[in-house]
Amino acid sequence: VKEIAHAAGVRLIDGLTFAKMIVDTGVKSINDVIEYLDISSIDNASKTVMGTTRYILTDAPSRAQYVLQKDDILYSTVRPNLQNIAINPYCDDNIVGSTGFCVLRCKGVTTGFMWGLITSDLFTEKMVSLASGANYPAVTDKIVQAYEFPMPPITEQKRFESIVQQSDKSKLTSKFNQEVCICLQKPILK
Repeated sequence: VKEIAHAAGVRLIDGLTFAKMIVDTGVKSINDVIEYLDISSIDNASKTVMGTTRYILTDAPSRAQYVLQKDDILYSTVRPNLQNIAINPYCDDNIVGSTGFCVLRCKGVTTGFMWGLITSDLFTEKMVSLASGANYPAVTDKIVQAYEFPMPPITEQKRFESIVQQSDKSKLTSKFNQEVCICLQKPILK
């Protein structure tokens, strides 16, 4: 993580591919059964998915739009201070997420590193400062994706991901938050 401060700055969007919308996949029939994940599906204390709600596609909420893949990171764009964030644990092809999520599908960035980044206090504080709306503060996907951070080499990302997988998440998140805050407060070299 020490090398993060010396890495080149990139936007979050540079390390992502995107979840397809149901209408773009062409594989869902109106009679298909989907397993729906929305913001209430996430326990923000443990940052885990607690379950899905089953719907026939025609009866699903209009926000049921993102076709999810296993290990997609679901970041709630509504009330970012609550940190409703989780990793999709399901590998079924009928898992559908709410448009209330910014779906982060990693490409060129390890899931563990991206997870540490978006669960950091620094990231949360930035999203809270950019949220609009008094009663229902939210950020857009574009705001989340535009977040800039130093990109460490993939070897450092994998090392960090290994630590994430072996450690207690709450202890690691706290330690990582401190390290990321220190590293990200240093100027990004361009």
